[in-house]
Amino acid sequence: MNTQVFFRIYCKTQFSQHVKVVGNEPQLGNWNPSKGLQLLTNESMYPIWFTDYPLELLAYSKLEFKVVIIDDQNCYWECCPNREMNVQSLKQIVIVNYDNPSIQVLGIKTLVSEVELPNIEQNRARKVSIQVQDYMSYTDSDSEDQNSKKSQLTKDNSLFPSIESFNSCLQPNEDLQQDRIDMD
Repeated sequence: MNTQVFFRIYCKTQFSQHVKVVGNEPQLGNWNPSKGLQLLTNESMYPIWFTDYPLELLAYSKLEFKVVIIDDQNCYWECCPNREMNVQSLKQIVIVNYDNPSIQVLGIKTLVSEVELPNIEQNRARKVSIQVQDYMSYTDSDSEDQNSKKSQLTKDNSLFPSIESFNSCLQPNEDLQQDRIDMD
């Protein structure tokens, strides 16, 4: 069973540089920066770099990766240890800061429901609408109860977290303490 992983990386770069995610999977270049996963940014998102399509990985596998800044002549690896995560069975967003060892993994679940529409004559119909509700949670679980909390990454629940969410990432020890509190 495969799952989808999206990356959101906070990384300041120079004009001619770009960012890649390099890791232990073929899609991440098997630790070869020239074959790593190329990230994108734009004027409105910078310094957040992101994947425009999901990385397809085997569910319940272990993923190790680093973020790399590349320019025409150099490759700048993060100084922190390799990041490790267990890929779960649902869609996930991985959020990291360049050179900061903390990692935030959010589960994504999409609910799609058709809007009840009155019968409309076909020659006068313009469009049929579908309501899509995205929400994210800080849990690894697929259970409906645990995934019902809305993410506080952005006000519009988009897949693009705000810069404030990167700055609010907990340090590793704080993250572990928070997990223990959440479990109680």
